[in-house]
Amino acid sequence: MGHPILRRLTDSRRAPMLGLALSLTVHAVLLVILAFILLDRPGGSGGAGDGIELAIVTQADLSALEAAAAASAPAIDAQTPAQTLDPTAFDAAVPDAGLEDAASSLAGLEGAGDSAGEGVDLGAGAGAGSASFFGVEARGTRFAYVVDVSGSMNGPKIETLRRELASSLLALDDHASYVVVFFSSAPRVLGGQRRWTKAGDRTRDFAVRQIAAIEPGGATNPLPALEIVFEMRPRPDAIYFMTDGQFSDLVVQEASRLNGAWIEPIPIHTISFVSDEGRSQLERIARDSGGTYTHVPGARP
Repeated sequence: MGHPILRRLTDSRRAPMLGLALSLTVHAVLLVILAFILLDRPGGSGGAGDGIELAIVTQADLSALEAAAAASAPAIDAQTPAQTLDPTAFDAAVPDAGLEDAASSLAGLEGAGDSAGEGVDLGAGAGAGSASFFGVEARGTRFAYVVDVSGSMNGPKIETLRRELASSLLALDDHASYVVVFFSSAPRVLGGQRRWTKAGDRTRDFAVRQIAAIEPGGATNPLPALEIVFEMRPRPDAIYFMTDGQFSDLVVQEASRLNGAWIEPIPIHTISFVSDEGRSQLERIARDSGGTYTHVPGARP
């Protein structure tokens, strides 16, 4: 089977030739009939000089006429292929020139909305990230640390806290974000800004230097620090809450109330360090939020 365009071209060339042949045949038949009619007419009333002279067309003359007509018509060879047409040109695929540019534009949208108050909250576990603090694992991409730096954390305790906190931030994936809020009599946010910090190498090195400069002092009041964390947007995927002391039951109630504003509570992983005086409160906070409670019995060397 030939290409459809070639078939139409061949058919269009054959049509004039067939028409010409049919026209010549009809004219030849008409001439023959006319000749017989004129030959059979009776003679007129005039004399011999009044007779009508007839031109008799013989078969040879008709053949000559047909040959002359065929010679004057343009030559058409139905078997000659159309050399100027390339059938493959009609089947060639059109390249999708804009697809690569569109894909590049879409790829440029990845990672948008990491600052506070922007982006879509994909929920805990988004991006399959993880964190570890004092050996406690958490899933997500946004991690909040609420850690005790009250006066009772002096000595080996604060040294262990500095080391564990720095190690946790350094181990975060590059696509993760974090916020650290220290509490004692008043809250202090690491870096001084209440926003998510991307866990890149430069930001983590800066955080480690600030953590090394933290000094303990003051009372144990975690509630303002927890309120800061619950106000973060997008919300955290997981919260670490570490203390070496005991606090008011009001903290437990407020933590439950603030967390209850979400359809799915934020898991709070509570950690008692050295002293477990606040064990009952920490266990209730963990249970109400779907988190875990862990006791770390002593300062790590």
